[in-house]
Amino acid sequence: MIKGNIASIDTKQNSMLVGDTHFIHTYSKRSDVEEIQTGDPVGLIDECGLTIADGTSSEIEAIGIALNDSPKDTQESVSVIVFGQVKKSEVNLLEDPQLWQAVVKSLRHNGVYLV
Repeated sequence: MIKGNIASIDTKQNSMLVGDTHFIHTYSKRSDVEEIQTGDPVGLIDECGLTIADGTSSEIEAIGIALNDSPKDTQESVSVIVFGQVKKSEVNLLEDPQLWQAVVKSLRHNGVYLV
């Protein structure tokens, strides 16, 4: 006979993702972009790499939310959620409500929903 203790372990994982269905794609950061932080809305310019989508340029449509940091002076690739649900509390919000609404509309158009 084997004697032992029965125990349970609670594990928690913090994630900005919500739900079970997500599409995540890896993109290169543009050379003229200084820094991308986790939670930044990002977009592509001419398919040449990621930049921050802040709603100020009509050329930059927000395609997703950055899932990892890419510090200054590096060419690290950035994982981006391009389809699925993201916790709104984990997204870096813009101060101007009109610009923020434009970014949210663009994200929804591309299949990324803030909940």
